[in-house]
Amino acid sequence: MPRCRGDHRPRGLSLAELLVALGLFAMLLVTSVVLLSSLMAGNGKLTGSLVATAYARKKLDDIAASTYFNDAAGVRGIYTVDDASQTPFYYSVQCLPLRSDTSSTQGYYMGGYTVTVKVWWNNDAPGRVAPGAGLRQVALTRFVYPRLTVP
Repeated sequence: MPRCRGDHRPRGLSLAELLVALGLFAMLLVTSVVLLSSLMAGNGKLTGSLVATAYARKKLDDIAASTYFNDAAGVRGIYTVDDASQTPFYYSVQCLPLRSDTSSTQGYYMGGYTVTVKVWWNNDAPGRVAPGAGLRQVALTRFVYPRLTVP
């Protein structure tokens, strides 16, 4: 049966149109996977940061409540997602007495301390940058003036 010249029915996609559509779909899929993995890594870092900040704040409160000020370091396994993946948290405490002349260790002692608690996780050295995750450490500083009891 002969066709009319005015018959413009679509006959499907050409090979070029199909390749362009598949290329756009693949690009969208790869972008979504990269974005999702980036969001999951950021969420893990945020969770670790919240736990480390809470631990550093508790350590600062413990030091402020005591009358014994010295430097310390250690390892605490204080956070775990499950039993298989325990996250080790490392910490260091630095107590510096406040002096009238900060450039000299012989200056007059003013009676207070600057206490810095640094907590880092998933690596054994502070300041080490994790590939794809950045720096995983938290540092809190507080000035502590020990209270003297007056009789």
